[in-house]
Formats: sequence, structure tokens, C-alpha cells
Amino acid sequence: MLRPSRFAIPSALLAVALASPSSMEGQNPATEAGAAAGQVIQAVTTRGIMGALLLALDSEGEVVGRGLSGRDGFFTIALPPGGPYRLEVESMGYRIATADSLRISVADTLRLPPIHLLPDTASNPREP
Repeated sequence: MLRPSRFAIPSALLAVALASPSSMEGQNPATEAGAAAGQVIQAVTTRGIMGALLLALDSEGEVVGRGLSGRDGFFTIALPPGGPYRLEVESMGYRIATADSLRISVADTLRLPPIHLLPDTASNPREP
């Protein structure tokens, strides 16, 4: 019986990456993605929050972009040009934060002010 090689999946991903066009030649500039970038921070300490989930939703509530904040809370999410979009940010132990009316330009990055997450005191009840 043949067992899959531990290199099978990475090799397959490499093959797909190499087969994908690496240049933007021939693409319609009106459909080039833009992006939203910023930082998710703790409201109390102003430290970045790693691993916060970010969802960008269109006016019908459909997810058009998603991402996770990285080290020190920084993120960049690719989004289709247009909007308005609503950005929802959540992380365990914090209240969900939203940013509304984001509009994305073609092949441009919208820089957002820091997104402050407040501790969710309901999920951390005090002991008697």
C-alpha cells in the first residue's frame, strides 16, 4: 500500500503557485483588489492583539474579505473595489468592534485608525 509522502501537499501547493500567473498583465484595472489595513489593540493597555478575526461584509451581509491580525495586532485584508463595507473585529475575551462605511479604491490600501477592543466582562464573571 502506498502512503502519501509528507512532501505531497507542499509540492502540490508549489505546483499551483507556479502555474498561477505572477504578473498583473492583461487584468482589467477596474477589478484589481484594494485593501484595508490597520491595527487591532486592547483599549485599556493599547497593546496589539494577535489573532483577532476580521470580517468585511457588504451591504447584504455577505463576507467579501477576511483575515487575522498578526504580531502586534497589524492586519491587511484584500477587498474588491467599492463599498460601503462593514468591518467586524472579534477576539476571545473582547467585545466585537465594528467600523462602518469603508470604501475601497482600485488597487489602493485604505489605512484605518487603530481598532480598540474592550474586554468582555460578561465572559469573565467575578467569583463570589
